[in-house]
Amino acid sequence: MYRFLTSPRWIAGILVVLLAAATMVRLGVWQLDRMHQKQDRNAAISANLEATAQPAAEFIPASSDQRPAPGNEWAKVSITGSYDESQTILIRQRSFDEGVGYEIVVPFAADDGRTYLVDRGYVVATAGAEVAPEVPPPPSGTVTVTGNVRVPYDASAAATRIEYVGAYRSVRALDPAVLSDELGAELAGGYLTVTAEDPTDGGTVAAISRIPVPALDDGPHLSYAVQWWLFALLTLGGLVYVVRREAIDRLLAEEDLDDGDVAEDDDVPAASGV
Repeated sequence: MYRFLTSPRWIAGILVVLLAAATMVRLGVWQLDRMHQKQDRNAAISANLEATAQPAAEFIPASSDQRPAPGNEWAKVSITGSYDESQTILIRQRSFDEGVGYEIVVPFAADDGRTYLVDRGYVVATAGAEVAPEVPPPPSGTVTVTGNVRVPYDASAAATRIEYVGAYRSVRALDPAVLSDELGAELAGGYLTVTAEDPTDGGTVAAISRIPVPALDDGPHLSYAVQWWLFALLTLGGLVYVVRREAIDRLLAEEDLDDGDVAEDDDVPAASGV
């Protein structure tokens, strides 16, 4: 009944379907692995956000060519020193809930002898990309900044190239090494996003939005994994249905052929005796 499955055409078709189903199962497992990785990352971020603020030098390396350890991203740190407002840098083409805007980064000369890049927050663009936004000034004098460690992501030379928006230097991606060369001063590797400044200017705070922490959820990975596994089951179920349908059709065809042979035999008259 199923001898047709040994034909080259059916063998090839079954192998293709099995390979497709196995690929779908593997994609489901990959999505599950992605979910577990995200859960581990979220747990590390939560622990960093809830910890007591530590000196930034413990998490951010002194050289602009180095990066903070990935596990230290979002660690809570503090620095005391002063902003260099004249060297303000804008990160352009950034997307926020309110729209596209600029992140405002200001070099900060800390009492520990290092100069850090401090991301004070963002403002939404209200004009074209060639028009500089209104940039709220940082607090003057000695300031204590509390914030979170950030790791600059790898970006192309085009993204880290310095261009001007109005009177401000701007980049699409922050690279401390590139900015060190531009500013003529060694910057610490990595940067930090501000959560609080002491003292602060209430008007300035009202005009700037702080960088939000990432959403600490599992994302859609579990639902994607289940979908891939359902696709694999449907694929295998479809194969079983097609094989079974083919077997039944062949069996019915054989029965019809047998019935036709019997009918022809019935039409032959019996030989009369002499």
